[in-house]
Amino acid sequence: MTQIKDIIILAPLLVKFLILLSTLSLFYIGWFVAGVLKLQRIYKFGVCGIISAVFDFGALNLTYIALDKNPNWLALAVFAGYLAGAISSYLLVSRTVFKNYKNYSTIFVRFMIIVTVSLGFNEVIVLSLTHFFDLWYNLAKLISVVVVFFWNYFAFKKWVFINESK
Repeated sequence: MTQIKDIIILAPLLVKFLILLSTLSLFYIGWFVAGVLKLQRIYKFGVCGIISAVFDFGALNLTYIALDKNPNWLALAVFAGYLAGAISSYLLVSRTVFKNYKNYSTIFVRFMIIVTVSLGFNEVIVLSLTHFFDLWYNLAKLISVVVVFFWNYFAFKKWVFINESK
């Protein structure tokens, strides 16, 4: 009887371990495939984007909950989330994806210009999808993240971290 209890207690831990192992395996396989296809930079950018999205979604939801999920304050919550994501993105991207640059002040100013334009895209997409299509704000944010991801990658590569991308 104690063996059954032990199995019942250990089963959720085993499931979590297998999920973690499979996630790490997928990242490793993705890194290998990206290396073969010469796509390491966009793969790294994607991993940085996932980490930044966690900060973005976290701040969005915490702010929106703190504002009692009042739809009139959704734009502020989206802004707070985007700001958290942008800060983490700059710290990650500038140190892992595009790391061989010298002029920090120029890079930072250009980065902030792109981030400001991206914030505009983000606000318009999220607010339009929630207002006109009555989409759940997290799903609207997810759609926005996917759209803004590609804009940011190419803008960073072609204008912000220009010396590195040649």
